[in-house]
Amino acid sequence: MIETEKTEKNSNNKRTTRILKVFNSAIGNVLPKVHKIPMFTQKFNGKMISAKRGEVVVEFKVTPDMTNPVGFLHGGMQCTLMDDIIGLTAATLGYEGFTISLNLQVNYLGRQKWMIL
Repeated sequence: MIETEKTEKNSNNKRTTRILKVFNSAIGNVLPKVHKIPMFTQKFNGKMISAKRGEVVVEFKVTPDMTNPVGFLHGGMQCTLMDDIIGLTAATLGYEGFTISLNLQVNYLGRQKWMIL
C-alpha cells in the first residue's frame, strides 16, 4: 500500500470511530435529542437501536400521519426513511465529505399497518 492510501485509510478509520461513538452514545434514545441527524429521521423520532461500521438500525413508531388513506405505511414514507438511514449508514464508513443518494430503487413486497417499524 502506498503512503497516500495509508493516510486516507487512517483518516477514514478516525472518521468512522468518531461517528460510531456519537451513534452508539445515542442507543436507546430518540435521535433529535442526541445529535443533528437527517430531517425525516428527526421529524419522526427515529430511535437508535444499534450502529457499527456499515450497519445502522433505527426504530420508528409509524403513526397515522405516515400512512396512506387505507392505513398502510405510505410507500413514499418508506423510501424517505430508508434514504435517511442509508445516509446514516454511509456516515459510518468514514468517507470524507457528505454522501448523497444518486439512485434509490425499491420493490415493495407487501404492506405494513402502522406499528413499530
